[in-house]
Amino acid sequence: PSLIIYLVFKDRSQPSNPVQVQVEAKEALNWQITVLIASVAVWILVSIVSGIAVGIAAATYSYGAYTVAGLVSSLATLVGFVVPLANLIFSIIAAARVNSGRPYRYPVTFRFIK
Repeated sequence: PSLIIYLVFKDRSQPSNPVQVQVEAKEALNWQITVLIASVAVWILVSIVSGIAVGIAAATYSYGAYTVAGLVSSLATLVGFVVPLANLIFSIIAAARVNSGRPYRYPVTFRFIK
């Protein structure tokens, strides 16, 4: 959605602040690109950690190892939901601030579009 908003509304603005829409749309787009990259990286790590845990359990033929592998996989999957949750929280905060006319800078965002 942030790419569409940027492309459609980048030239629109309020008379009091002519660059606000463009700046906030760029900020949101940069945030979404950062979230996409972080999500892919986290899920790759989750897959690797889970695969290693299950591989060790299968190699040892131990029920205890399978239990540990299940716990590790479950914990890794829970960690995988941190990025989408952070995205939801920061997007709501940004929407509230921008709607009230104040600028918002997302934390830990790579500035791909300047």
